[in-house]
Amino acid sequence: MSSWSGRESTSSYSWVPAVSRLAARWPLRALRYVPSFLKGDLSMDGLDLMMSGPSLLGLTLAECRQAGLHPFLLWGTLLGCVREADFIRGDHDIDLGIHEAEFSRLPSLRAAMLRHGFRIRKENLHKLSFVHPRHPHLFIDLDVVRPHRSGWAITNADADPSRLFHYRFAKGVFAGSRALRLAGVGEVLVPADPEGFLAAVYGDWTRPQPRMDYRYGPLNLEVEMLPPPVARG
Repeated sequence: MSSWSGRESTSSYSWVPAVSRLAARWPLRALRYVPSFLKGDLSMDGLDLMMSGPSLLGLTLAECRQAGLHPFLLWGTLLGCVREADFIRGDHDIDLGIHEAEFSRLPSLRAAMLRHGFRIRKENLHKLSFVHPRHPHLFIDLDVVRPHRSGWAITNADADPSRLFHYRFAKGVFAGSRALRLAGVGEVLVPADPEGFLAAVYGDWTRPQPRMDYRYGPLNLEVEMLPPPVARG
């Protein structure tokens, strides 16, 4: 994760080529977001999300449809869509989810994204994550939503080799999906109860909150200890 803020970077002007390229490609969004970057209110990674995010998300959703996937927004991308109908200025990635029943279709999406020049950042039973060389900190993450006890769970298997982190959700949260509009993208799918998802993760999601450590912070977190690896002689 980059910590390069607009205020820190303006002294050397090393940001000019990157910002100029973004502004040339997305002039209308540049009028809205470049001033925030110049004031130091938006990091370079955050600017890339606000400027390039709609195009990258649109491309990903189109390839998902071709692969027979029906992804919905999650985490910060969902929060921005519900609260602001846009991406969140402090975010730097795109978060999507699919149901476990569609897991077998991910290889088709994987192949399509590779053809577009993306690289695989993470790939396991719980997540598929892409990154493009032109946007090295703008990750596109797809989490797998699985039935868990009487509801659902999203699992993080990357944060700690000795633990699995399960984020639990009530049954109604993912009981289908519905459509909302996201700036620059148009109509997108969200979980059936987006407010229920956000409340489970963020608590009071209606106003900005300090960042939390997602290995320990969310109220809906369940930690599963893994057995130590078996030593081989």
